Amino acid sequence: MPDHPTAADVADLLAHRAAAGVLSIYVDADPSEQSAERPAFEVRLKNELKAIASRDDVDPSLITELLDDERMNHLVNPAISGRTRVMFASREMNREFAFDLPLRTRAVLSERPFVRPLVTALDRGAAYGIVALAGDHARVLESCLGSVTEIWREGFADPETPRERRGPASANPARGQQAATHLEQVEAHDAEWRRRFISSVVAQAAETADARGWTDIVLTAGAEHRSFAEKNLASACSATVAALDANLAGREDDDIVREARPAIDRRRAERRVGAAESALSGAASPDGLGAGGMQEVSRALVAGRVAVLLFDDSARPAGVVADDGTVSITGGTGAREPHVMEHLVERAYANGAQVVPLAGDEAHALSDCEGVAAQLRW
Repeated sequence: MPDHPTAADVADLLAHRAAAGVLSIYVDADPSEQSAERPAFEVRLKNELKAIASRDDVDPSLITELLDDERMNHLVNPAISGRTRVMFASREMNREFAFDLPLRTRAVLSERPFVRPLVTALDRGAAYGIVALAGDHARVLESCLGSVTEIWREGFADPETPRERRGPASANPARGQQAATHLEQVEAHDAEWRRRFISSVVAQAAETADARGWTDIVLTAGAEHRSFAEKNLASACSATVAALDANLAGREDDDIVREARPAIDRRRAERRVGAAESALSGAASPDGLGAGGMQEVSRALVAGRVAVLLFDDSARPAGVVADDGTVSITGGTGAREPHVMEHLVERAYANGAQVVPLAGDEAHALSDCEGVAAQLRW
């Protein structure tokens, strides 16, 4: 079974070059299309491959050499696990990945692996935690690249407590008062032990979050427990906590993720836009730790100063790379680079920088700086 990709995998792929070409394939094996005798995603893939084979600079036999029947079956067979199937193939290398986060079906042949969709998937599908809390049990889940896994669960174990709750005889008001007091004691006891249970769950969830490297957690709980649990979880771990007033612990895993995911998407979109604005604010200051525009960002990459590279995921500029490594998309002398963003991403990975693609409305933050900015280390 193909593995989930990692940032280290992307870095390894970017180091690969092939004179004959690297065939990069992404297939969205949409479950809604899998019942057809010939799924629509298979048709789309074959159309993409035909378009490549028809290019004047491509020998059609290379496509069949790199993509034999067994590899094609792995990509389009509905029985293979993973909604998105990814393959990189050259005469020297073959790598395959699979995950459930959907990506558009496409095929690209070029001298380097086409990793931009993979970079986007790693960013959008980065692992996050879900703490689904109910009054009597809790579940902790992880969602990563479209898949969900239960990490652990715990039930509320109430210690033995007197449970006499029978009503008093109407002729004895004193006994009625005693019973009411006893009921209040039982309810107070329950409330205290449930708070202890929630505190224990929160402490374990915080340890899990730190151990698994989560930067985001969604906490779901009923109104009576949410505020207490949110406050304690936020103070116990380094992850950002988004709380939902909903009791989801008893729901199916996919239902829980469906409810939790929008909160993660909003939080991460805000973070990406904030990072771009911070980078450009730093670029505008003489002592700021930011850069904007192709030349400034590429110069910082060459110097190893970039901590976070931010780019417009929809931009496809071509340009030139000068002898000193700086990039221009407005002219100049140097080696022609048809895939400028991929060149910058490769530099960033080589330097151990974080790579963050901005898509849709998020990318408006980069509209005045040629679609690229960076937060700097110094």
